[in-house]
Amino acid sequence: MGKEIKKLMKKNNYELVRSNKHLVWKHKIFGGTITTSKTPSSRCALKEIQKNINHQLTHNDLYIAISPDLFPRAANPAEK
Repeated sequence: MGKEIKKLMKKNNYELVRSNKHLVWKHKIFGGTITTSKTPSSRCALKEIQKNINHQLTHNDLYIAISPDLFPRAANPAEK
């Protein structure tokens, strides 16, 4: 199960911050963190982690909509 969690997190741009009894992942762009168990006992653990990722990324879309200055705009010839 641990390999699948690592693959899922890397696919979604999360990097491992620390590893004790739990794994703490931080998003490379937004900085949001997700904590997962090192050895999940549930068969639905990957599905629950994916749900947490989706929930966090949808809330970050709201943050981007509020703070557009975080990312440079593409050059638009109509604005010149």
